[in-house]
This record gives sequence, C-alpha cells and structure tokens, in this order.
Amino acid sequence: MTSQGTIKRQYATYSSGVCGTTWTNDTTTATSFPVSESVERARCYRWTLDPGLVSGAVRPADSSSFQPTSNLTSPPLIVPVETFVRLPSVLHVDPRATWLGLPGLPVAGHPTAMVCLYQVSSSTLTGIGTPMASPLISFDFGGNGTADNSAGSATVERDNTTNIGISGTQADVQSGIGQIRAILSSGNYSASKYLLLRAVPTLTGYTTSCDASGSQLNAHSSGTRIVEIRPFGLNMSSEATINLGRR
Repeated sequence: MTSQGTIKRQYATYSSGVCGTTWTNDTTTATSFPVSESVERARCYRWTLDPGLVSGAVRPADSSSFQPTSNLTSPPLIVPVETFVRLPSVLHVDPRATWLGLPGLPVAGHPTAMVCLYQVSSSTLTGIGTPMASPLISFDFGGNGTADNSAGSATVERDNTTNIGISGTQADVQSGIGQIRAILSSGNYSASKYLLLRAVPTLTGYTTSCDASGSQLNAHSSGTRIVEIRPFGLNMSSEATINLGRR
C-alpha cells in the first residue's frame, strides 16, 4: 500500500442507548494508524476513508493505484455518560451487629447501569480499587440466605457471595442496593470495614463487567468509590431525677 489515505471523524449524539441519525463532521483528522484521539461522553463516533461520506477523506491506494470502495467506515464507537452513585463516605452501624442493611443509594447518569460491591482492606483507593483476597463480608440480596437472580426488573449477579452485582434501570438498581445485607463471616462490626463500589453503564448489545477485564464496558476510576462501615460508640449511663425541696 502506497497511501494509507486520510481519515475523517464524525460524531452523533448518544441518548437512551441509541446513536442519533445526524452525523456531524469533526475537525479531527488522522493520517496514520492506529488512531489515538480524545473523545467526549454522550456521543457516538465513527471514522471514515470515504470521500462520498465526508469531504476531505481519501481512500487508501496500493502500488497499482487501486482504491477500495467498501469497508471504508468504522462501526460506531459509543461513549456513554458515566454512572454515578451518590453514597455517603461513612455508614454507621451498631458495633454489636453482625450484618448491615445497605441504604438505597441514588443512581444517576446513564439510564441503565450495573453496580457491584466488594470488600477492601482500607479507605485508600487507587484506580478502580483492589478487592480483598480473603474478604470477611458476603452480600445477601433480600437477607434470605438464597442465591437470587432478580430484583424486580433488575438482575442480581453472584448473590450470597463476597461480591455482588445489580444491573437495570437507575430506579431498579437503587432499589436493589437497598435490599442488600453486608454480612460478616464471623464476629461483629466492632471495627471499621470498607466497601468498594464500582458503577458502570450498560448498553444493549455490549457486555458489561464491574471488573477490570472480560467485557466491552468496564469500570472506570470515576465510577469507583469506597465507603466506610464505622461502628458508633456505645455509652452506658444511669440517669435519675432528684427533687430538691425548699425550706
């Protein structure tokens, strides 16, 4: 091949899991492979060598000046909005308790999402965090001791294990999180424990994972949080009312 051609980029809006039908010519132009460019969220992108699609694009050519006429445009690259879980940094618990019911945490951003929970060893967060090798906490959806696989319209993954995932609409995920119990394998919550929460958008036709690999959509550091389960102090005191008479 004597010429790689000239690549042009286009973008369309992305909303509710669908790329828009109107594509706008971008100012970005790549002249060599591989393409490495910045992108914006809530957009779909495609790259093309087809001058019939974008003015200025140039088809590649070989030494015989042959130029292909098909397969000149990439499939769309979808860059969804992020998923956010609005959670407190600290959840308080009775130090005598052996389990904690999680609150229904508001979910925002992408209309559909997956949220996963793990235990970590400390409040320090690097990247998407590293779950404990031997966690003490298991997560039980519904607190019934069985492995459920649904929560209304949401999907429950790995219930009754040391990491759990809830996926569905924002409302379904929020409701599902509120039905999870964080159960200690032994002892009670007499000392702080730390949970790692990862959130990632879900898209029809794409595989999603809260882990670092194995899917087309993975967790990002911006969708990762650590929350502390902190025992509150218990004080024992005796109060009495003393009536003082007057003479």
